[in-house]
Order: sequence, then C-alpha cells, then structure tokens
Amino acid sequence: MFIYSSKTESSNFEQDDDNYLLDAPLTPGYLIYLARSELDSRAKLGIYNDVRNAEQPELVNQYLEDYNSTSARLLACKGEKTNSWSKAVEIVKNPIAVYRMMRRYVYVLKPIWSRLNSTNEMDFLPNLYGAVTPTIDDFYETIESILNLQQFYDFNPMEFSHGLILNLQTNITLNATHTYEIAKYALKQNKYSLSLAWFMATMELNQDPEIIPWEEIEGQIETLVQEHDATHAEFAHDEKQGTYYFHEKLANNPSSLRMRDIHYKTKFGVRPSGQDSYASVTAYYNLMGICSGDSFLSETDRAKLFCKLSTKPHPFFILNPIKLEVRSWSPYVAVFHEAIPKSILGYFWSSTVSLFLNATNPTTEILKTQSGEAVNILEDLNVPDDPRDGVKYRIKPAMSVAHFTDEQAGERFLNYAEMLTALNVKGEGADTFRVNQYLHGNPLRIHCDHLQGHNDAFTEEQGDRIVSFLVFLTSPEVGGGTAFPNLGFKVEPAMGTVIYWDSALTDGSCDFRMAHEGCYAAHGLRWTSVKLIRQKANILKKTCSTREGYWNNDY
Repeated sequence: MFIYSSKTESSNFEQDDDNYLLDAPLTPGYLIYLARSELDSRAKLGIYNDVRNAEQPELVNQYLEDYNSTSARLLACKGEKTNSWSKAVEIVKNPIAVYRMMRRYVYVLKPIWSRLNSTNEMDFLPNLYGAVTPTIDDFYETIESILNLQQFYDFNPMEFSHGLILNLQTNITLNATHTYEIAKYALKQNKYSLSLAWFMATMELNQDPEIIPWEEIEGQIETLVQEHDATHAEFAHDEKQGTYYFHEKLANNPSSLRMRDIHYKTKFGVRPSGQDSYASVTAYYNLMGICSGDSFLSETDRAKLFCKLSTKPHPFFILNPIKLEVRSWSPYVAVFHEAIPKSILGYFWSSTVSLFLNATNPTTEILKTQSGEAVNILEDLNVPDDPRDGVKYRIKPAMSVAHFTDEQAGERFLNYAEMLTALNVKGEGADTFRVNQYLHGNPLRIHCDHLQGHNDAFTEEQGDRIVSFLVFLTSPEVGGGTAFPNLGFKVEPAMGTVIYWDSALTDGSCDFRMAHEGCYAAHGLRWTSVKLIRQKANILKKTCSTREGYWNNDY
C-alpha cells in the first residue's frame, strides 16, 4: 500500500533545516487535510478575536466572516458530535466551498500568519498553518476545476453563484468579486465562451461599482471579444482547440452559437472504432453527453436488458440474492447493485483516507528524504508502470492512486470479488486493487483497461487484462458515475455497487467498445476501487459461449 507525491516544491515559509515540506497536488486527500487544518485555524482565530476585541487586524474579521458564510454554514446541521475529519469531508464535497477555502488560505490566512509572525504573536497562535501550505497554483486549480465542470455539464454561472450545483441547492454562494476572478482567469486561459458567461454573471451580481467599476468589467469583455476574434479564423473550427470559441466573430454577432454546441449536435451518438473509441473528440462529446444524462441506446438494445434478483454465480447468493442489472449483452456489462457490504468497504475507505492524508502530511517518514524529495517506492513494490501511450498517469503511483495487495485488501473483499465474478482474482489472477480518488474537475481521459499489446512486467506470466471489476467506494450526490461512450450509457455511483465488464474479445484482443471514464463528481467525492483480472489464471473459468464472439456470462 503506497502513495507517491508528484509535487516536491517546498513551503514558502522558513522551516527548521531538518523539516522538509511537500507542496501536495490538489487532490481530495490534500483538500480534506486542509479543511481539517482550517477547523483548528478558525478556532484559534476565534479565540484571538475575542481576546483582542477591537485591536484585531481587519483581515481576521474578513477571514471569520468568509469562513462563517461557507464552511461553518455547511457544518451547521452536522451537530457537535460529528468528528473533525467527517466535517472536513463535507466541506471538500462542495466545489464552491473548496474554492473559497483555498482563497482564504492564499489571500487571507497567509497575510494573517505573516502579520502575527512579524508582531511576535505567534506564541499566542502556534501552528496557525498546518504542515502543508497551499500555493497560488493550488488556488488556480480550484478555478480550473469549476471551469471544467462548467464546460462538461454546461451549468449556468449565475445559478452556480447562487449555490445551485446542477440540480442540488447547496446555499453556498459566490459574490461578484469571486465571479470576476473566475472570469479573468478563464480569459487568460483562452476559454472565451466560459469566460464571457462569468463576466455576464459578474455584471448581474455587482452591486457596488466602487469595488468593481462597470467600465472595468466592460473593458475586460471588450478585450475578450478582440482576442477571440483575432484568432477566430485559426482556431474556432479546429475540433481540438476550438471548443471554447463561438461559431462567428463576436464583433459581428454577439449572439453567436458556441462551437461546443455545434460539435455536440454533430458528434453525440456517433460510435468511433479502434483507438478513436477513446482518443477522439467524438468520444469526448459522447462522454460529456452521457454524463449529463443523455443516452443513445437503441430501443432494440433496451428491450434486451433486464434487472433481477440473482442467486448466481455462487451458492452464497442463494441465501443472499443480489440485485443484478445487465446493461449490455455484447459487449457484456453487468451491474451488481450495492453488492459489497458497507462493513467491508468501511475498511477500504478508512485505510485510503488515512493513506492519502498521511501522504499529504510531510512528516510521514515514507515521504521524507534529506533533499525534500518524495521517496519513489515504485521499484520497491514492483508495481509496473503502464506502457500505453496517454494513460500512464492512471496507473503510475500518485497522490490520487493507492494500490492494495491481497493481504491489505482483506480476505472478505477478495471473496466477494471471486463470488461475483466466478473468476480467480487473488494472486496472479489479477492486478492489485487500485483505489482512485478524484477531484470535482480532474482532467478526464477515456481509456481501455486492456494493454493492447503493450505488455507490462506481468503479461508473460499472467496474460493480458480480460475483465474489469470496479467498486464504488462513495456515493457522490451529483455526478460521479462511470460512462461508456461507445455503448451510450453510464452507471450511477452508489457505495458498494460493482460494475463488471469484459475488456477483451474472445480472441484475447482489446475490445475498444469498452472504452470508459468516470463522470465528474459535481458535488461529493468519487472514490473507486478497481481490480483488473488477468487471462492465464482464468483460462478454464472464462470461456466462450456457444454464440460466436460471445463470452459465457450466465447469470
């Protein structure tokens, strides 16, 4: 079981020579750590505020007001008995709360820390910061996450600013200063269609022209139009680079259609083949549409599907039937609803949370060296890098990925996996359990689990990956499912639900129809555990059916 940090930048603040800090990537584990640390900071600043009364810095008031209107509001209904880590998780579930928390850390808490340090008041407020301090880049990543959600789900920034995250009202809001900040950042990234929507929201929310002058906002919009139109001919109709453009020059037609909408109409529902099933723009628009609630399953395909209580494929389920839903027959995709007991998943959840949090905390011995670099334990654990182009980050150890050996995963979990799949998943029967944690707007990359001929260190002895077994460890409130862009549907996330699919054709080659990816969790945490089952240990169990080209999946 391990973690590897991909960032090693040291803290901006001076530390003891033997205390090396890691600037952790922006992941749920890192954010949970920060939210938990801020609970302490809020308590300490509250005491400071009471003691100093009228003498406290204005920044302290500003900090407390912002915290009380976001994190404190989220936690108001949780009760005093809720532990601090559970409170931190509730904060991190909400992308608006995360944005405002990171903003406080970078723009408010850091200056407070500096001021108190300069006035020798740090004895009164020891350890105001946690061991890891966010940077401006971390804050920008929270904006990127919001923009990715906007592009993917096409939400209205004005509604989002009022706390509405798709169909969930959270009552955590953004003001004109926040929306203006997001708009300007999007403009710098040349995301013109997204930026313009945030500028429009700023115009509606801006109640005090002295804080944000109207002419300043109008000047930014004019800059947007000029920059957009100057590069329109070069990029607007480019499938890969023109996503954030409008169909026409804005100076000619301020109501021009977005290229996003034009691409969606022409591409959604088209089924690409081969490597285009995961590497093409068409696949991305299919993913985007399916995750947003659209589907292109034919009525003929729908008529073949069913959902039932199943007593197969193991005698255990005769007394404990499971809810089986077949989502596709060819290729085969089955969903076992809430099949893994929460008592088993509780171990996985607590272990991975602890693991990710310990990796965030640089005092963890496994992540410390004299140079301040994270220890690369990849070779020590003999976990292979993934040789396929474009998907290395999914397999390579990182702050967002943890691997569990069979012993660490636990016998009960493995037994359930074998009973549900009727395959060998222990030892050489499958890869290690891999747990993935996702931030709200982490970049998506559609992929196939099959190695496609790019053999890894285990292929010769274990064969290729022929079956994928995915378990949802959490139940995100909005989004967070797993979508199959070539098949036209998604599976909604629920803690304990399992998705089983065949990654290979009956001749052992990659089934490109099984390209898949997770949908953004717009509210909540998407954590999954995946077991990739290998060929050789299952050669007598994974058999072909009497129907040519079909595996025997008799449930």
